[in-house]
Amino acid sequence: MKQRPYYMTTFFVEGLMTFPFDMLRYDSCCPALENDSHTMNQEGKLRRVCLRRFSPDKKAHPSYARWLAFGWKASEPVHEET
Repeated sequence: MKQRPYYMTTFFVEGLMTFPFDMLRYDSCCPALENDSHTMNQEGKLRRVCLRRFSPDKKAHPSYARWLAFGWKASEPVHEET
């Protein structure tokens, strides 16, 4: 049985508002590093969080409009085969 390749998609989100934790589920992603987990919980200043997603879809993108609706801007993703 041939295994499908998986791709790691890395992207950043920036914002001042409360972090929209439900977006992690919605975009099937997680914080890239432990420090990113801590950054999500800080409030009152501009934050930049690195997120990762593992998917068989090479062209997976974050949900830009939905992130913006929560007051966060998502960057263009970088895709790497794992």
